[in-house]
Amino acid sequence: MAKEKSQENWVTVMSFIEHYDLSKTLAYTLIHHKNFPCQRVSKRAYRVDLNKTDEFFKKYF
Repeated sequence: MAKEKSQENWVTVMSFIEHYDLSKTLAYTLIHHKNFPCQRVSKRAYRVDLNKTDEFFKKYF
């Protein structure tokens, strides 16, 4: 039985902003929230998992 890999959709912050039509301020506020599904990839760059953001929004908003 093969394990199914979850299709992760990691995007840049700017793509996340465009996808959800958010302001930069709100996007970065969300990114710094403790349980937000993102990952820091360098000193100044983040990636956001779009597959898990809907779950985050349902749970916290």
